[in-house]
Amino acid sequence: GISFEDSIREVEGDSFLSKSFPINFKDGNYLAKGYILIPSENISHRITKAFVNNRVTNNDTINSAVQELYNVYAMKNVLPSFIVFFDLPYDEVDVNVTPQKTDVQFVYPKDVFEFLRDGINTSFSQFMTESKDKKNLETSINDDSENSSGNQALVSNNITYKVIESRGNKSTNNLSIDNLKSLGNNV
Repeated sequence: GISFEDSIREVEGDSFLSKSFPINFKDGNYLAKGYILIPSENISHRITKAFVNNRVTNNDTINSAVQELYNVYAMKNVLPSFIVFFDLPYDEVDVNVTPQKTDVQFVYPKDVFEFLRDGINTSFSQFMTESKDKKNLETSINDDSENSSGNQALVSNNITYKVIESRGNKSTNNLSIDNLKSLGNNV
C-alpha cells in the first residue's frame, strides 16, 4: 500500500514534504494529522488543503489555527502552506453551509481552534527540538569555510554569519548562542 507521505509526495512533490513538519495529535474525539510548511521555508506555490472527516473543505478556523504559528515564526505577511486532516464527531460539524458542501461550520469552533493551534505549536516545537538534536542546528562551526584571511562562517538555523578575526589587536569578535538566536530572529 501507499503511505500517507507517499500520497502527499505524489500530489505535491518532494519539495513540500521535505520542507514541512508533521502533525499528528489527538485529544478525546478530535484527531489531526498532516504536514505544515516550516515557516522559514519557501515553495513555488501555496498549498492550503484542509479535510474535515475526509471531506475537502475551506474553513477559517483551520486556516487561522495554522496562521497562528506563522504569526509567531514567519516574516510578516507570509501565508502558510499546509495539508491538514481533521476528524471529529459528525454531530459537531455542519456540512450544509454551501450547496457545494466545501465549507463547514463547527458546533464548537473555539474548542476546535484551540485544539488545532495548541497541537500545531506543540508539533512544531517537538520537530524543531528533534531537528536540533539530529542535525545540531543550535550552533556549529563549519571548519571547511575557513579561508586565507582567518575568517570563519558560523552557521545557525540555515543563516551564515561571518566571524572575523581582528588581526590588529589579536582579539576575536565573539558571538554567543543568544546573540545568534537574536540575529536569526531579526533577519
